[in-house]
Amino acid sequence: MYSLVWKEFQEFKIPLLIQVLFGGVVCLVLHYFKALETSVLVFVLFIFTAPCFCLLNGQRMFSPEVKCGTLPFLVGLPLSRSRIWLGKLLSAFLANFLMYLVFCSLTVFTEVSILGVDHFTFFAKNLPSVSMIGLFWSIPVFTTTLALFVSTLPSTLGTVVFGLNCIALFLVLFSPAVYSFNALLALNLMAIVYLISGYQSFVFGELLESWKQRRRGLISLVGGTLLAFAIWTGLDQLADRLDSGEKLRDWDIHDFSVKDSSLLVSANRQSVWWDPIRTWEQPQLFRFFPRTQELHPISPRLTDFQGASSDGRYLAALTTRGSFGFAQAEELVLIDTHRENSFQRIETHSDLIGFIDDTRFIYERKLPSTKGFMLEIVRFEIGSGSTTVFSNEGVKYLRPRFLPFQKSLLFNPRLPNAEPILVNVLTGKITKVSRKGSVWPALQLEKGTILAQALDRLGENRTFSLLNADGTIQELPWIPSSMMKIGTISETAFLARVPLASSPDDLHNRSWAILRLDLADATVTEVTRIDSVPEFSGRFHLTADQKFLTITQSPDRREQYRYSRLNLETGEIREIPLNLVQPRLYPLGGAKGLIQSRLDLFLIDLETMNTELMGKFPR
Repeated sequence: MYSLVWKEFQEFKIPLLIQVLFGGVVCLVLHYFKALETSVLVFVLFIFTAPCFCLLNGQRMFSPEVKCGTLPFLVGLPLSRSRIWLGKLLSAFLANFLMYLVFCSLTVFTEVSILGVDHFTFFAKNLPSVSMIGLFWSIPVFTTTLALFVSTLPSTLGTVVFGLNCIALFLVLFSPAVYSFNALLALNLMAIVYLISGYQSFVFGELLESWKQRRRGLISLVGGTLLAFAIWTGLDQLADRLDSGEKLRDWDIHDFSVKDSSLLVSANRQSVWWDPIRTWEQPQLFRFFPRTQELHPISPRLTDFQGASSDGRYLAALTTRGSFGFAQAEELVLIDTHRENSFQRIETHSDLIGFIDDTRFIYERKLPSTKGFMLEIVRFEIGSGSTTVFSNEGVKYLRPRFLPFQKSLLFNPRLPNAEPILVNVLTGKITKVSRKGSVWPALQLEKGTILAQALDRLGENRTFSLLNADGTIQELPWIPSSMMKIGTISETAFLARVPLASSPDDLHNRSWAILRLDLADATVTEVTRIDSVPEFSGRFHLTADQKFLTITQSPDRREQYRYSRLNLETGEIREIPLNLVQPRLYPLGGAKGLIQSRLDLFLIDLETMNTELMGKFPR
């Protein structure tokens, strides 16, 4: 047995050396073309090159024996066919393992020595989940067992089986709706099927061109495939029956209804780890009543929130559906929260852009075309259906920005010397903006949309202008270039923040001036000044009655936030006393606020600072 394994491995020395050298040549070529990155190297070596080499190594197990006529001599040795099969299988796995080990070493060497990444950062960034590690090592196991089985079949039949399985492997690995554990389970099930089929074909057949051997192998393949499919669908059905044992976590609040004091929330459902269709954590939308602890699902599992109408009745979401053990692609759906089981499918391969009003919304659709793909903007009206508003073959524009006050979409060009366009979502009218280059909406008012345009690549020097509905531009040189929006106060006035000149360089401890800017008379008024607010993680929220401004300040590594309340009428700043763990503050109607602390929910009056326990999220 040992001698057989060593003999087979000796025959692999030259092919294995060529494969290792090929990996080194790939690194040199990528380095020469300045494309040497970890993601590119992993794709080339482990997704494309290594599986092909595993197939070649597995195919070499029996094909040379047939061509050279040494198979009858090998079978005539005082060794059982089971030992011969096991010896060839171990030698193939050993060769492929050494090849993968060398490729892993090349990846680590490239990342650490050439790209200059330290060891801790490399392993923290590149160690994936358990399912991804299993998938990573399941690919060579699958390809090796497939090649071994094909090598025991006649050449024509083996080619057909090999081609069909390669197509199936491509669909499993590159389907957008197949998760890592789905592929992990499928690859390992089929690897076992190929292993048993190859064993049956070689051990219980006569020689490699006999009808008995061919029949044994095909019967084992068909029976094993049906058994694997039965296991797959059986696990799917069993996981669906175990919904009562699932847990909810990672609560996220999207909307609050003042009428019935209910919350529109999303949470991750933790399913059983062996569910072959759904991921372990499956997002789902709920209507939650904190005071009565009632929780009503309003969407199926694997549904991500996209947007809601202003009255909160209609929701747009992306959901992934699965049936008969297979996952399907994502599709945009419409949910009526006032009706039970109201779930309307809109379209697959689409993304919500925004709601026009309470009964209409727009979304984008991508269709294949001769120039790549075509982007279409579609308006959907509840009760009427979809209407295409705008289409652009070749996609010369970036993803649009929705301007709800003007009922228009702003398309930025991909070319720097081209003009942006405005597309009216109601009429489809196209209007060119009288400025070249990319601009983006900084703030939307009823009078118009304030645009920001960067003057350098870093985006530090900016100019602001007012975009009118007819596409004309009105320059606003009096607005500070470092302005960051907070919220609107009236049709022409808004609040903003700018860093003070004396502010420290530490971005986590900056000082800010709160400004009131009015387009009607082009005035800038300082409301107050605030210290120790992070530039990137600090958040400002204007209450609905426009009397108070809530400020999130200085989060530390444990995510312990401090909240303050600014009275815009008097300029008084008071810290909100929250002795809670990881609090999150959501401004509501008037001067009310909602505080989430893990599973606890509190109502707070920002004027009196009184808090009231509202309820708890279920575990």
